Amino acid sequence: MKRKFNHIAVIPARKDSKSLPFKNRFLFKYTAEFLQNTKLFDKVYVNSDDLHLKDLAKKYGFIFFKRQKNLANDTTCIKKVFTDMKIKLKFSSNTFIWLFYIPIIYKDLNDFKKSIELVEKKKLKSICGFKEVDTHPLNTWYLKKNKPFQFVKNNICRRQDLPKAYSHHHYICGFNIKYLHQLNNELIFKHTFPILINKKTSKNLIEVDTRVELKKFKEISKNEKTKNKKFK
Repeated sequence: MKRKFNHIAVIPARKDSKSLPFKNRFLFKYTAEFLQNTKLFDKVYVNSDDLHLKDLAKKYGFIFFKRQKNLANDTTCIKKVFTDMKIKLKFSSNTFIWLFYIPIIYKDLNDFKKSIELVEKKKLKSICGFKEVDTHPLNTWYLKKNKPFQFVKNNICRRQDLPKAYSHHHYICGFNIKYLHQLNNELIFKHTFPILINKKTSKNLIEVDTRVELKKFKEISKNEKTKNKKFK
């Protein structure tokens, strides 16, 4: 069946990383192998200022898009990166962009199949993953001059009375390119469809920014074969 959208995967990867130097180089293979084997996406772009990743992109059959220096610092929001691509590549209005952050290594193929099916069926403008939070925002405090203050003032005494709270997660994140200008810096707006991330996936969602997190991910990988290796 012909799809309504051109589904484009984009891997953004800066050269510099303060927490784990050159992490995108040695973590790249996890996302690259997943995208190469899924066959879910029409094209894959690697957006980076690191020419080493240009060679890796070519190896996997991906398209390298060189990021400008002014967009390659740790204060640049991802929306500006995509805006630059939109202007220069002139994507068609039926282009649906999918974000793939390299530090988010774990991926379940079924989650992405389901997400694309939802986009196609409902003609979504935007989609993003959400997972239930461990600490409710109404139970959080900040300290000022050695005194505690609630972030959100409330007098709820029973945990059961708290409404369910969720945080967004870019494990799944996509949008129709023509709505990019309406998205906030986290690539979300009022028309974003929230797809809930199940507990099993949530448990495995380690963002690898330190060597400790990298070690933890490798331990999980040894104990449980992730579904992204079971392609049909």
